[in-house]
Amino acid sequence: MSLRQFLTTTFSARRAQRTRHLFGSEPLLPAVERLVYREHLVENATGNTDDWKAKVNQQVISGDLDSLKERIDRWCDKQVAVKPGSKHFGSAAFTRQIVIHRGFKIINDTGESNGWYMLHRGQLFKGTRVAIEQRINQALARAQYA
Repeated sequence: MSLRQFLTTTFSARRAQRTRHLFGSEPLLPAVERLVYREHLVENATGNTDDWKAKVNQQVISGDLDSLKERIDRWCDKQVAVKPGSKHFGSAAFTRQIVIHRGFKIINDTGESNGWYMLHRGQLFKGTRVAIEQRINQALARAQYA
């Protein structure tokens, strides 16, 4: 067999395989839908709306997209991994209140009066909402006269 015959038969067979694969009766695989949410890869390989998967804290979590986003938010904000069956998942205990006072975000995750906190330049300020607002006002007044 000459080199020309070898190449012709080899490439013809491969072209026929590709054509058969593209236009044959084999079922096509579902397209994998991927999105990035808060630097986590979330993907849906099956096409079902309730079958999303992501990797958080070296664990694969799955469920519908809204609950996955909520769990990723919880992990990014508080470094707490909550399982969907726990009593805290999706309950009113994790309703977040956010108040913006003079350009600073004050957050309350627990609903308690002294559960407010604020992060500024790597420092954590905790206490009541009024106390944090007073501290912000004092700092801005000092910066204005300095």
